Amino acid sequence: MEKTYQRAELKWRRNHIAEVVGSHMFIYGGIDEDFRYLSDMWVLDLYNFIWMKVTPKTGKIVTPTLAFHCSTMAYGIERREHPNFKFSSFSEIPNSRQYRKLKGEGLYIFGGMDEEKNMKNDIRYLKLGKKQIEWVAPKTEGNGPCARISATMNYLEDLHVLVITGGCDKDRKLFYNDIYILDLEKYKWTKINVYNDLPIRRAEHCSILLDKKLIVFGGINSKCYVGSELYVVNFGKIEYFMLIYFFYLLF
Repeated sequence: MEKTYQRAELKWRRNHIAEVVGSHMFIYGGIDEDFRYLSDMWVLDLYNFIWMKVTPKTGKIVTPTLAFHCSTMAYGIERREHPNFKFSSFSEIPNSRQYRKLKGEGLYIFGGMDEEKNMKNDIRYLKLGKKQIEWVAPKTEGNGPCARISATMNYLEDLHVLVITGGCDKDRKLFYNDIYILDLEKYKWTKINVYNDLPIRRAEHCSILLDKKLIVFGGINSKCYVGSELYVVNFGKIEYFMLIYFFYLLF
């Protein structure tokens, strides 16, 4: 176990989010040992193991108390692999045909529940790259996921989309097996229809994206723990049909 420093004000918590940005780890929200919902954000320097409390610029956006939310980082590989990649300052990336700059690069957060037990279905992200990071609430189009807790979210760089799957309501009676993507160039929601093998309804699961495949494992539903079988969605096939549709629109 590594010893960390300057953590006197850092509350113990659960049901928060954690994401790595360069050499730092962000945590946000959660529930403390007194069952209070939290809205604070902390950054851990992974080299020196020093905690820092950060206060994002909000403008008209309120930083809510939040727990049971999900998160992911959305950056191009050129950005992540740059030697000077830091959460507080970004180096310019040389022009490249393969690098498509997103409208909003940052730490994306979806869903969750606040201290008044209101479930969320809004999308927001932390705009990084400056000394004072900033909350942004992009305006989206289309019908997105309904409000929920304990879903998962991943970033598929090849298609420049967020992928959200599963989750449940606050009473853990209604569980979801839907999959939504959010196009980060148009900020448009699309529901993915899976025809041959519907996923099991679940929440509190984990998921990763590997080689354009969404891999989902574990979780619970209204009856029991979900088994140990992996559920896999091949987004490579979805990319193929999206390209066919794109050329259809052109011609």
